[in-house]
Amino acid sequence: MTRGTDNMSGTFTTSMARNVFYGGTVFFFLLFLALTFDTTGTLPKRDNRQNLTEQVVAGKKIWETRNCIGCHTLLGEGAYFAPELGNVYTRRGPEFIKGWIKAQPT
Repeated sequence: MTRGTDNMSGTFTTSMARNVFYGGTVFFFLLFLALTFDTTGTLPKRDNRQNLTEQVVAGKKIWETRNCIGCHTLLGEGAYFAPELGNVYTRRGPEFIKGWIKAQPT
């Protein structure tokens, strides 16, 4: 092997680095698009949206619009400043829930 060939095989040029960067960017962007398309196609089959009642939809709307997750957890997701809400009905009972709702100013 000649000295010139050996020197070339150990050199990583700027254009080679640019090609690796652009190639990797395009590859991972296309991978992201493919995974996004696959997820949006399979979610309706897996998220059980047919089982949602009107009460559940109304509760979800309240949860999202009142920022309950900022203080409470629901099934382990959210902040830990206030009590877990997934088992309030079991812990306190229906009379507590009704009384608490009536006492709210809104």
